[in-house]
Amino acid sequence: DDANVVTIGFNGVQSLEAGKVSAFTGFIPADGVQVEADGYPTKSFPLDENGGPSYPGLVVFSTESKIGDNPDLMQGFVDATVKGYQDALNDPQEALSALLAQTQGLDKGLQEKVFDAYIPYFGPADTFGQFNKKNLESLSTFMVDNDLASEPISPDRYATTEFTQPNEGGE
Repeated sequence: DDANVVTIGFNGVQSLEAGKVSAFTGFIPADGVQVEADGYPTKSFPLDENGGPSYPGLVVFSTESKIGDNPDLMQGFVDATVKGYQDALNDPQEALSALLAQTQGLDKGLQEKVFDAYIPYFGPADTFGQFNKKNLESLSTFMVDNDLASEPISPDRYATTEFTQPNEGGE
C-alpha cells in the first residue's frame, strides 16, 4: 500500500542508480549484473520464488500472420537461434569475442558476467523452445487474478513448439 508505482520503461538500472525509484522489475542476468558492476550492491528477488508466476524469459516473438505467410523463414530463424545458443554454450569465449567484435562500446568484463548469469536460464539444449504448460497456466491465472487479463489464456495461445521439434531427418 505504501508503494508509488511509476512507469520507467526499460530504464530500470538508470532510474535506480539515479535514486528515482527504490526498486524495479527487470532481468537479473542483465540488470542485476549491471547495477552491481556500477557499484550499487543490490538484492534481487526472483518473482517466481516470491509469490509471482514462473514464466519463460528467453523467447522469440512473431505474429501469427508472419508465421503463416513464411514458415520457412520462421524455421530458419529458429534453427539459427538454437544453433547460436548451442555454439555460445559450447564455446563461451568465442561467443563473447563475436559479440564484442560486432558491438562497439561493450565492456568485456561486464559481458562475461552477464553471459555467466544467463547460462542457468538456457537449460539443457534439448529443451530450447519448449514450454512448461503448468507454468503458462499459472501465469494466466496470475494475470487474471491481478487484472492484467480479463480471462484465462490457453498455454497454446502463448506459444508454439512447432519450429523447435526435430525434423524428419532427425536434426
